[in-house]
Amino acid sequence: MRYKGLRSLPAVGAAPIAIDFGAGGLKALQISGHDTRKLVAASFLPTPDDLVEDAAGRLRFQIEQLPKLIRKGGFTTKRAVCLIPASQMFCKHMQIQLSEGVEMASMLKALLPAQVGCEYESLVCRSVEVPGGARGGKSEVICMAASRDLVGRLMAAMKSAHLEPVGVHGPFQAVLRAFDDVNRREEDAGKTTLYLDLGYASTNVMIAHGTQLVFARTVDLGGLHMDVAIMKQAHVGMTEARALRRQVVLERAGSSEPAAEGGDGLALLHAAIARSKKVEASAEDSQDKSTEEAVVAVDDRRGAGATPGMSADVQPATTGLRYPQGVDLSEALEILADEVCMSLRYHKSMFGGRNVEHAVLVGGESRQAWLCQQLARTLRIPVQVGDPISRLSKTGSEPIAGVEFGKAQPGWTAALGMCLSPTDL
Repeated sequence: MRYKGLRSLPAVGAAPIAIDFGAGGLKALQISGHDTRKLVAASFLPTPDDLVEDAAGRLRFQIEQLPKLIRKGGFTTKRAVCLIPASQMFCKHMQIQLSEGVEMASMLKALLPAQVGCEYESLVCRSVEVPGGARGGKSEVICMAASRDLVGRLMAAMKSAHLEPVGVHGPFQAVLRAFDDVNRREEDAGKTTLYLDLGYASTNVMIAHGTQLVFARTVDLGGLHMDVAIMKQAHVGMTEARALRRQVVLERAGSSEPAAEGGDGLALLHAAIARSKKVEASAEDSQDKSTEEAVVAVDDRRGAGATPGMSADVQPATTGLRYPQGVDLSEALEILADEVCMSLRYHKSMFGGRNVEHAVLVGGESRQAWLCQQLARTLRIPVQVGDPISRLSKTGSEPIAGVEFGKAQPGWTAALGMCLSPTDL
């Protein structure tokens, strides 16, 4: 008997439904196709303001709501994969002396309990050996682990929604997978890219050589921490704090006036992404100049325009930030910048002759133009905002709830990456 929440005929080459239990909300995404990828269905349920600071309560809410989200979402398959929240994962670089005939799992079983502070049997572990990262006769290994109980809850949640779990993925590989088609050429293996997944509860830092992950780290700082800081500074609730953060802008050079109106700043970045699409269709459009180019400049090295699904280069901030009265996020921004720079230094210690060439910003918080521009000033390398889901073919008739794909949606990058990842169960 067919489950009534699914449409009768599966899309050709349909991928599993990707489920992202994010701090900002619950996402579900399905795509189809291989050479030309198409959007099948998508649904988003925002996290209620009274639960954003309650990680346990937020997950309970999302698990309870998942069956309804799937039932009403118009998805065409029961197969599903889910993402382990970064805030609930252990991730650490370790130098391990590998011995011939000794499996990595055995090494992790001996080393991880002391690092995590619990029995190995209570964890689900994965590792990535970093090519070329060996130092002092030891191999550089990225060790990732999550509570077996948590993974079990996520699996049970999918089953309660009448889904068949076929994969569980970490956030780092999922983000990189979303950019595989951008880095598919042989010469792309020589590119060194910093990816920053600017989320609501945390920021994931990844460095890749082509498509190969060589560095991963989670920084416990995101949009939520900024909102909490504003709540304390301005003595307001979460909703008001979020609205105040969206009013942060860059000051206009030589003036105390803001460089742009309030809002989430996405219009400036989305305009660049939309413009790059027009450039791809018509070279003449690449000559168009608009007011947004004061903030987002065209990357001339890419020829006619930016890569589809990528903004043009973000202009580094040259002025300070203009905050609403009583608000100051300079400490949070300084901490974030220091953590990212520390990650770059660690990479350089492993690969001294290989510098990071450019950065890609994704995640829901990359919708904040001022934040992207501040990071561009800190990094001093070309910075772009990635919106890989914009490359999906859409007819306009797909069942979509709670999200507008007519606008840039960098926060859906990990969900798309899950759709493109191999099933591992």
